[in-house]
Amino acid sequence: MLSVITFGDIIFAAMWALIIGTLIKAVSRLFKKEPMTKEDILSDAKLRNEIALKRCYMLFPTGMFTFKGKSLERGMYVRVTTIKNSVFEGKFVGLSKDNVVMCVITPSHVIAQGLKEIEEISVIE
Repeated sequence: MLSVITFGDIIFAAMWALIIGTLIKAVSRLFKKEPMTKEDILSDAKLRNEIALKRCYMLFPTGMFTFKGKSLERGMYVRVTTIKNSVFEGKFVGLSKDNVVMCVITPSHVIAQGLKEIEEISVIE
């Protein structure tokens, strides 16, 4: 048996939709994240940098090595030129366990470079 929808039924459904929509908005505001402040962003970036540095120390444990007669120690600032003439500067982190790959941290990147692909390393004072 079919029934007829009255104008009152439509108003009743609209009021329930308004109430449910308002409740959903109120609940979503409770779980909404507050925007990060500048201090939060800076401290988050420092934490991520520290974590990345610890991982690099684990992956590249050898802190001292000699490349073409130049002795490098962990923490030294170096300029690396590859055989493809790419040049990057940063802090030397270490050498892999098998002495094949070295790691350098620049202000914007963590670079792992194979020693076979390096043409020159110079220490920056």
